[in-house]
Amino acid sequence: MTGGYRLRAKHVIHAVGPVWNGGLNNEEELLTSCYRTALKLATDHNLKSIAFPAISSGIYRFPANIAARIAVGTVAAEIGRAAASLEQVVFLLLRPRIGQAPLRRVCRARLGVIASMPLRGRGATRIDNQRRRHHDR
Repeated sequence: MTGGYRLRAKHVIHAVGPVWNGGLNNEEELLTSCYRTALKLATDHNLKSIAFPAISSGIYRFPANIAARIAVGTVAAEIGRAAASLEQVVFLLLRPRIGQAPLRRVCRARLGVIASMPLRGRGATRIDNQRRRHHDR
């Protein structure tokens, strides 16, 4: 974890996801670990929000539907258990044509309410789910 320096974020949690090799080399478990580790760091530092790109689903070739299921499933499980300080989780898709539909389906199924909006500049889409602590109890 480093400072955000000139970014709008105060902190950056660096995560290197696995390269997809057909799913036979523990890629799903490794990707799950990326999200869990980032959430633990966020909680340990009492962060109120965290934003995730679609880890590994670009040049690392992770299938968007599997990556979305892992991202949202891991976040939902961890927020329900340990990520008490987090009030907002944002999923950022830089190539929305590839990952938006799978991520929307999984968010709707696992988390309920979602909202999406285009971000200025890159044609990116933000899908964010605000979960209040009292909803998880």
